Amino acid sequence: MTRTKNDCMFTGELTLALAACVAVLSLFTLNARAQDECSSAIDVLPNAPTAFNTIVATPSANPPSDSLCSDYFLQWGNSKDVWLRYTPSTDGLATFTTCSVGSYDTSIALYSGVCGSLAYLACNGDTYDSAGCQPYHSEIRDYEVDAGTTYYIRIGGFEGATGIGALTVRESTVAVWGENTDGEWRVPATLGVVKQLAAGGRHLVALQANDALVCWGDNTSGQCNAPAGLTDSTAIAAGDAHSLALRANGEVVCWGRNTNGQCNVPGALSAKAIAGGGYHSIAVRTTGAVVGWGSNTYG
Repeated sequence: MTRTKNDCMFTGELTLALAACVAVLSLFTLNARAQDECSSAIDVLPNAPTAFNTIVATPSANPPSDSLCSDYFLQWGNSKDVWLRYTPSTDGLATFTTCSVGSYDTSIALYSGVCGSLAYLACNGDTYDSAGCQPYHSEIRDYEVDAGTTYYIRIGGFEGATGIGALTVRESTVAVWGENTDGEWRVPATLGVVKQLAAGGRHLVALQANDALVCWGDNTSGQCNAPAGLTDSTAIAAGDAHSLALRANGEVVCWGRNTNGQCNVPGALSAKAIAGGGYHSIAVRTTGAVVGWGSNTYG
């Protein structure tokens, strides 16, 4: 009787094919086992998605409780789980995310220490921002990490859900909290060392150590479209929906919403400091005098 290859079952004559099929299944099982317990956790590199599979995993002992993330739908139960580990090379902030289109409803827990004696640090079931991800993915955001410390990431599923996915660890020196209507939390993974940061109504502007500007969040008024060639900024500021930069020669540059003249920079202005308000802008001249432009509704 002939059987289908999809079931890894063949006629008695195809012994080599059967052996190959068994080898593939064995490799798949070994890969799963490599993540199945804390002691066999695999290493994760920053900003490099690492695949995992909980379908063939087994539940580890001591499931994490909801105590550290009671409002985020952890609900681990006796979920099958896998383990990964991450060791930062520098102090900073790390975000642990299971964002992966086509994955499943994950839950994650974070630990430090050594296997068998781990300290439970944080957890998450559902993050608030699922744009570009599968529904109900998990994310531990902006956790402060120490160089040389090994962190263990345990991945399970909401009420025992299983599936395949990928874990990504994003390193950053910038933490964002509060409203996330327009992606204000989504600090770019490519953001370098930051020396200044400005927050607008729903956008953020960063001045990097190399003097390049990076902006994220709401851009409906072009407030994140910095003018080309702006590579010598010494200071930045942001208003409700406009952004400003102070160049090395004292020139003030403004872009974004200009409904109230907040980007109509006075001519011949040479400044040493700038600030952005809701619908107005302010600068301190090199002489020390203060000048403002834009909305003056309240004087």
